[in-house]
Amino acid sequence: MRLGSKEITQEAWNQARDILGEPPQKVLVLGGARTSQCLKKEGYEPFSIDTDVKYHDGKDYEYLVAPPKNGDWYNVNLVTEWLKGKNYKLIICDGPGSNRSGLYRNLDLFRDVPIILEDTWRRKIMSLSVDIAKKTGKTVTLHTGNGRIDSWALIQ
Repeated sequence: MRLGSKEITQEAWNQARDILGEPPQKVLVLGGARTSQCLKKEGYEPFSIDTDVKYHDGKDYEYLVAPPKNGDWYNVNLVTEWLKGKNYKLIICDGPGSNRSGLYRNLDLFRDVPIILEDTWRRKIMSLSVDIAKKTGKTVTLHTGNGRIDSWALIQ
């Protein structure tokens, strides 16, 4: 599996490794089944939340299938229960699809750790990264790279 294709970009991957340090470290991945597979392959311990089992079925890492409730973000009740007691050093957000505003609305569910937010070429997601930074009092660094595939944000 090659980085910088449909999973995490090489630049974002390098940033994630700088934050995480040497494996094994735990990472929460929202969406991003391929990113979870890359993390696992490199010795990290991903656990993922996604909308459909087809993205993770048969994988050797922990995941939660939390289909949207009322057409919104992940099922918050399932996410809340599943995250109890989980520790992680980083959140990588690559889902669900283009509707990631639930991350902003539900920041209180997550640990206070850096967030890598993929796909900031989408205006709504770029704005979301700025809004999250404001709400949390953190700094956002936008990376535009070479366009669609390479655009991401670091909030820390």
